Amino acid sequence: MDIPIQAFHLVIAVGACANSGGPYLDRPEQHGGAASTVPVDLFIPGCPPHPLTILDGLLRLLGRIGEGGERKALVFAR
Repeated sequence: MDIPIQAFHLVIAVGACANSGGPYLDRPEQHGGAASTVPVDLFIPGCPPHPLTILDGLLRLLGRIGEGGERKALVFAR
């Protein structure tokens, strides 16, 4: 069964391991973080990230999409 994929999607990397590989950077399974595999729209730092950090990052991303901004990674730092 083929499921159609919509054209617009967002990629959010949450946590140190997803952002840069974290302590597992040299492991082949990490591939150097999510950005080396797919284009990432939002990077949220932390290990583990605080829930308010995640919420603030999502709100900033939604605000940028609402303004019709171009697709450029949003790096959020506490």
